[in-house]
Amino acid sequence: MNGKRSAEIAPGIFWVGGALETTGLQCNPYLIIDGQEAVLIDPGSILDFETVWESVCELVDPAQIRFVILHHQDPDLASSVPLFERKGCRFQVVTHWRTRTLVRYYGIESEFYIINSNGNQLRLASGRRLSFIPSPYLHFPGAVMTYDAQTQTLFSSDLFGAFTADWTLEAGENYMEQMKSFHEHYMPSNAVLRPVMESLMGLPLALIAPQHGSLIRRNIKEHIKALRDLECGSFLRSVKKNLDVSGGYRAAGEALLKRYASLYSAGDAEKVFVEAGLTTDAELHLLPPPGSDDHQMWNLLSEKMFSLSGIEWLMTAEPLVERLCHDYDIPLPEVYTAHLARSNSELQRLSEENKALVSARDRLAENLAGVEQSMTHSAATGLYNFSFFQKYLKEEIGAIIEKGLDTNPALIVLSLDQTERIKYRYGDKEVDQMFRNTARLLEAFQDDYQVYFKLPGSLFACYIPHAEKERAVATAEEIRNAIASSRAYIEPVTASVGAVSLRELQSSELQPSVAPDRFYEIAQERVRIAKNAGKNRVCSNSAPEDIPEKCDILIAEPEDTIAEVIRTVLEKMNYTVERAADGEKALELAGSRQPALILSEVILPKVDGFQLRRELLLRSDTKNIPVLFMSHLKTEESVGRAADLGVIHYLKKPLMLAEIQGIVSHLAYKGDQL
Repeated sequence: MNGKRSAEIAPGIFWVGGALETTGLQCNPYLIIDGQEAVLIDPGSILDFETVWESVCELVDPAQIRFVILHHQDPDLASSVPLFERKGCRFQVVTHWRTRTLVRYYGIESEFYIINSNGNQLRLASGRRLSFIPSPYLHFPGAVMTYDAQTQTLFSSDLFGAFTADWTLEAGENYMEQMKSFHEHYMPSNAVLRPVMESLMGLPLALIAPQHGSLIRRNIKEHIKALRDLECGSFLRSVKKNLDVSGGYRAAGEALLKRYASLYSAGDAEKVFVEAGLTTDAELHLLPPPGSDDHQMWNLLSEKMFSLSGIEWLMTAEPLVERLCHDYDIPLPEVYTAHLARSNSELQRLSEENKALVSARDRLAENLAGVEQSMTHSAATGLYNFSFFQKYLKEEIGAIIEKGLDTNPALIVLSLDQTERIKYRYGDKEVDQMFRNTARLLEAFQDDYQVYFKLPGSLFACYIPHAEKERAVATAEEIRNAIASSRAYIEPVTASVGAVSLRELQSSELQPSVAPDRFYEIAQERVRIAKNAGKNRVCSNSAPEDIPEKCDILIAEPEDTIAEVIRTVLEKMNYTVERAADGEKALELAGSRQPALILSEVILPKVDGFQLRRELLLRSDTKNIPVLFMSHLKTEESVGRAADLGVIHYLKKPLMLAEIQGIVSHLAYKGDQL
């Protein structure tokens, strides 16, 4: 016991535990004394009870304990609560509703104070407020921490805990490494750890008091940063590597087969697995014969897809294959490694050739500096360039206005919505390829009169010498649809389009010198309106109120941290995201923002997920919005109810973020524009 029964760690806050030398895992209960009230935090296990009880009794009359805070449900912090009750203590158990669901099985008889129903706050008689900070899945869905602003103390539960062979109440020099080791084993992923740590960075902290390990007073920010950047979930990684248990090869093979079927056809997919000597069920779950080599199956499946569909499929599927191999800790198929080897060899050859070409180009540039202005075409796309566009527009529009010609040209300007995303994920070369693919698509619409241009950034333009506005809008819609439905890109690409006719801005005051610039400015303005309204649309009116402000995805999730993690993932995929904390707000936003997809928790305040879906189906403006459920509540009954309501997917929490990414990407590839 190190001779200690209690210790004051901050004004009015006491450690009331005991050191169990044989366990290697120290449990720390805490007591807050506030006037005539006391708050007991994580009182400990049955094994700790006598020690904790004696420590508490030395400090206060146990009858003063009005609240017992439970940060999660584990027996090492919660199982002793019924023993306090048997001693005659009368208090409220303060915890998350998910924790209450489980700790009642300890036989707790006290009334529960549910923090998420009380604004994540607890107010003491003195007016002092304790705030609760959600830390979901670290390492329980309902896990929370407690913050006392009066002393700037964070009671962090399992977070910041440690395995310590030689325990001391105050953290020593080696504590950070001990803390990292604990989290690598007990916390599932950096994806859920990082946002919680980020939320603590701006919090005034003088002391961190974890349930396990030692108190942290020094270098608090450094300890937070260490966990923020920690790759944890080492146990999960080892499970992944045990492919006989995890089914990594088969899971990856099924995902690849389903992607193949979605891009080609079910018949093409059947041909693949038949030629590979494999069988599947109706949902394309692989059923390899007994004793088969899963690694061999993975290579054979990939090889057959390549032999049937060629390099186009290989390049289209490459991002998915790389992600699957990363997620399941399996090697790339041999057909991909061979392709990469050939590609690297070709790239090396091209690099050498490029060096010679660059040298020749530099020499040529010196000789052609005087005629550079006469160049009219974009080298990347073959379309007319911006300099020529400005000159052409100035001459055309200026002549029409100056001479009073009875003609009505139209200008269509489009911006590729995914340019920054493609650049981030694949680099500048893939952006150039995207521009070239777009140029080829535009050329398919070109007639003897339409002229196409490559403008700066992600912009393209089409000039129609004479067209009523309706024709210009129809042409713009055809172009937009051709881009959105094309499989020429490495991943789905959409365009936001602005269309304007000259007759819209003609007036007696319009001068030939300013008209061309104004013509182009209006088209650009309408491109911006189209983007702000949700992308992948045509705007032919400069009044933004005429176009509903849309979003790509609506998240209906009551837990702030979970919602923010999902939002971050989707926004990195270049989607616009709105969030509703309850079902009523989700209904309101579904009507006003018209999302392309709704991700909804089943258990929602005010209106639950099932009622939300029913209400959406009753409204003409929302009935066609696809809905995906995500919840801990996933039973045969709930899944059946969801299916009856036309819910497209039902995910069980804790969520795999890669699964959400895959579903959203799959919907986009199928043509459901998000």
